[in-house]
Amino acid sequence: MKAAQFNKPHDLQVVERRLRALSGDEVLVQIAACGVCGTDVHIFAGEAHARPPVILGHEFAGTIIEAGNQVRELRAGDRVAVDPNIACGGCYYCRRGQVNFCENLRALGVDIDGGFAEFTITPAKQCYKLPEDFALEFGAFAEPLSCCLRGLERAAIQPGQSVAIVGAGNIGLLMLQLARLAGAGLIFVLDPLESKRAIATQLVVDFVLDASHPQAVQEIAERTHGGCDVVIECAGKAEAAELALALTKRGSRVVLFGLAAPAAYARLYLQTAFLKELTILSSILNPFTFHRAVDLLAQGKINLAPFSLNRFVLEKIGDALESTRRSAAVKTLVIPD
Repeated sequence: MKAAQFNKPHDLQVVERRLRALSGDEVLVQIAACGVCGTDVHIFAGEAHARPPVILGHEFAGTIIEAGNQVRELRAGDRVAVDPNIACGGCYYCRRGQVNFCENLRALGVDIDGGFAEFTITPAKQCYKLPEDFALEFGAFAEPLSCCLRGLERAAIQPGQSVAIVGAGNIGLLMLQLARLAGAGLIFVLDPLESKRAIATQLVVDFVLDASHPQAVQEIAERTHGGCDVVIECAGKAEAAELALALTKRGSRVVLFGLAAPAAYARLYLQTAFLKELTILSSILNPFTFHRAVDLLAQGKINLAPFSLNRFVLEKIGDALESTRRSAAVKTLVIPD
């Protein structure tokens, strides 16, 4: 089969790989689509962990071709989205129910071969069935949506509260819809790119603002008695984090959700944080949220129709990574076939 194998930083090659035999608890999945994540870009640049040589890609969906002899709940022909994060179940954090902090965590597309390939082998327990009439390429959104659900838990939005989403990329647009489902009152979306603001306006949002405009903070302050109750940063950049902090009022909660580069630092004015009694949170991975992400997608609760998608074949994996790095579309997908 063809696969995009990561060998070392700045060395990602499309190669021919032989599939090994299935273990009893595994399934063989034919990949329909695999999303390109910012993490993939960081791995390629040497800024994030991976265990080479490994096939990258951890946001994928496809069709089961073969199931091991111990698999009972799945069979050939089932359409599935795959949770890439495999916790050990026995370490200190797993025993506390904090599987996203697993000390022995392995991830498909990071430590184990993933979805930038024609086929992949995965533990059956990582697979979640999708409806037969569901567009499989949208199944690639299950993983980022499951991570957003964790971020939403951290945000603890109460019905009627004002919410600002900083960043209108894939994550920001998913988070916007989850905030509305959580019962948020006024919702603001901020992004410096007009193209992404235009997509946000097609969703259920109250105000879409230019994040680079000097009056954006003041406009939100005037509409919200000084700032938003909850601010969720979804861009992974220092300037986005600083903007998120500027959009707060007394008692606000801030979730720093975007994955920043290792050397990124944001300024925090300590006295302001003290006087406002801010709650500043972060969020990592998707503990026990993947099933809810699949359900929301399957039930049509998440509108993906307005998202601009860039699609690349496997041979163009380098272009796919560059598309994501440049934020050329809301989401970039690799379509093996």
